Amino acid sequence: MKTLITRTPFQPGPPFVCSIGFQRFQLRSLDHSADLSLLYSWACMPYAREFWGMALAPEAFWAFYSRVLLNPGAHSYLGLLQTQPVCQLEVYDPFGSELARSYPALPGDLGIHLLMGPDRRILPGISWKVLRRSLEFLFSFPRVLRIIAEPDTRNRAAHIVALRAGFHYWNTIFLKEKAACLYGCCREEFFSNSIPVGI
Repeated sequence: MKTLITRTPFQPGPPFVCSIGFQRFQLRSLDHSADLSLLYSWACMPYAREFWGMALAPEAFWAFYSRVLLNPGAHSYLGLLQTQPVCQLEVYDPFGSELARSYPALPGDLGIHLLMGPDRRILPGISWKVLRRSLEFLFSFPRVLRIIAEPDTRNRAAHIVALRAGFHYWNTIFLKEKAACLYGCCREEFFSNSIPVGI
């Protein structure tokens, strides 16, 4: 991931609260002073190191998120199931990124990265259910018409999760740091294809 120069400010809005089955799910803005130690521990896990490339020295990790905080086109959220942190959702404007040179970016596009916490036993199918609810949240912003994801081609689990949550595979692209599968999810198609996320 890289800090992105963007053209359109992203207004993060209030916390998003919904349910996944019988449990409360919340997305709130990342608190850089309180949450970064947790995120750093996740980023250093083997599953995250392989595909995220964020197992940096602590100082570099903090510096990266300081730049994200100052970037008007990017924002980070922490997802909680009940009171347990389960994911980080990062959004960015593709127009200011390397990604825009790899596909025909349009106004209304929003790029995302989703990092799951290490404990997946808390809820069966938690990854795709959290992603589905995250898409609902992001499409609540009128400016967001398409959501774009670009997981590493080797990350088989991410591809399964993306497809199940409502993304469509578009193409394989080659970015500076990885070969990636490009996925897109359009607002109208997302809401016309209701997928239950109950337990």
